[in-house]
Amino acid sequence: VPNPLLPPLSLIMRALFSAVLGVLAWQVGGKDYAKTYSFMADRGECDGQCTYCRHADIQRKWSEIRTQIGHYVYRPKEEKATLAGLAEHREVQELINWSWIKGTNYECILGIIALRLLSFGYSDPMQFNADTGEDFDVLDFLDTFNSHTGALDLLTSSWAALLAGGWPVFKQFDLVGRKLADMMDDRPMKYPSIDR
Repeated sequence: VPNPLLPPLSLIMRALFSAVLGVLAWQVGGKDYAKTYSFMADRGECDGQCTYCRHADIQRKWSEIRTQIGHYVYRPKEEKATLAGLAEHREVQELINWSWIKGTNYECILGIIALRLLSFGYSDPMQFNADTGEDFDVLDFLDTFNSHTGALDLLTSSWAALLAGGWPVFKQFDLVGRKLADMMDDRPMKYPSIDR
């Protein structure tokens, strides 16, 4: 007679199988993938889902940053060469540089992810790769991408935060995808294993 207090055996087996797959995923092909991010976000200031910010001045600061990022990624090409467009580009570049300062504890998880995504979308997305050998593949890129942005974890775990980030975050994913597609067309290809 099954015990109603215990979960069904099939559920236990699925959980065990998922745990084993999770452990194996970190060691695919004998490679050790990153288990941390290259930035720090303060969970005491941000719940990661844009439900609350602990302090009003932090809410104002990061909503201005996210608004500026939104304006920047959706600015029409014709306006980018104008005086206002160039000034905005300089300000956004300063924010991007700030997002890479080691040891900084950022108060907005979605904000820092959006800033880091700009680094991949508006520059060479391969510049962050530590491994530049022939065996560098798409899993290595995704690992590097996620450890510097947290974007893949955002996609898989926090839809509330993703939706709170709005269309600018989706636009940035599109920009990174276009950069990678252009890179795949380059011949000779710098990372021949990445298109497998």
